[in-house]
Amino acid sequence: MAKINNLIFTLFITFSTFNVYKYPMIHTLGKYGKTIIVPYVLLYILYKLYKGELKKIDSLTLSIFAFFIIGSVNYIMNSFNYEGLIYSLIFIIYIIYFYYFIYEFKAQHGEDFINELFKKLKNLFLFNMIVGFVIALGVHQPLWVTNKDGLAFGGFIGVSLLFGWFSLSFFFIVYFLKQKKILDYIILGVTFIFIYLSDGRGSQMVLVSFFLFHIYFKLKFMYLKYYLYLFLKSILFIFVLLTIYYGIVGLSYGKINEISTGRLFIWNLAVLNIFYDNIFYLGYGINSYPDYLLNKYAHISYYFKDLRHEGGKLSLHSSYLTIITTGGILSLVSFLLLVKKVLYKNEAYQYSAFILSLLVGGFVEQFIMSPNIPISTLFWLLVISLLIQKKEIYG
Repeated sequence: MAKINNLIFTLFITFSTFNVYKYPMIHTLGKYGKTIIVPYVLLYILYKLYKGELKKIDSLTLSIFAFFIIGSVNYIMNSFNYEGLIYSLIFIIYIIYFYYFIYEFKAQHGEDFINELFKKLKNLFLFNMIVGFVIALGVHQPLWVTNKDGLAFGGFIGVSLLFGWFSLSFFFIVYFLKQKKILDYIILGVTFIFIYLSDGRGSQMVLVSFFLFHIYFKLKFMYLKYYLYLFLKSILFIFVLLTIYYGIVGLSYGKINEISTGRLFIWNLAVLNIFYDNIFYLGYGINSYPDYLLNKYAHISYYFKDLRHEGGKLSLHSSYLTIITTGGILSLVSFLLLVKKVLYKNEAYQYSAFILSLLVGGFVEQFIMSPNIPISTLFWLLVISLLIQKKEIYG
């Protein structure tokens, strides 16, 4: 079982990376190749049920699944369309797969399984990066692509923003290794440069947030006395309030929308319509609510009109809006409680800093709800690993 588990995981990471390529043939290969986990999950569950060894999935995770299904049914009842249910089931299968992969991986590697996981991921990401650049050179794909008003480094993926997220994922994987070699430090330097050159503000914001949280936790747990810690916490709180105030009062709607590359316009429409068909309470399944917005407002936005004409998908550019519109407000509550459960009494503060930094990034990107892309895969693998580790410790 261990060999099969590792093989499927290797294929999943590779195909998931292929799936974010701009080059059509590689993208298509990744899109369909990663579905290899569907029969594997089904066969795994049947095999473990037969052996009487099927492990339990965390109850809060199961709650999220239930709310997503309820949201999908709500969408079916209102539009007679099953697309939201299909995407919700795909999300659920991914998360179930991560659970059972980690259970098997922990059984194979013991208490140090998280560090062993990062070692495996490092090898897989290094392999994919080398293969990626070879493919890009072979098909003559430009490494520099147009982004906003200039050029940004899109690497082998061909999309600068996605390459930035891939590089960020690789950076974190190597950063978390307990023992680093010279090659690891080279990778850290190269991926840091790639994140900068990709000009992806989302990935750059997450990296800055990570270091701030990392410093904060290190000071809290290792150096600061209680009252000094409270003082630092107060300073951070005031800084956040001033930042929010300046963003709301000091800038016009148009300026904020420009800075957020159109996100404010989408968020405004999403919030204005969120009570349509009880979406705020029940949800609409994955990707269904953005389609509703796309169809309703295509006449007032050239971007919406072109996106619908090309058969593209609208992104809400917020993980939290996506969760609410998928399974209602209770799905968001369940998700936040799940994160709280992971962070509570977590002594590995660098992992807490990572999770919190991605939660910050989740305000402006919906990657948390896309577990088939590298950064989200890393997020869910670590969250589930810490949940399973805590279950072993605290029961």
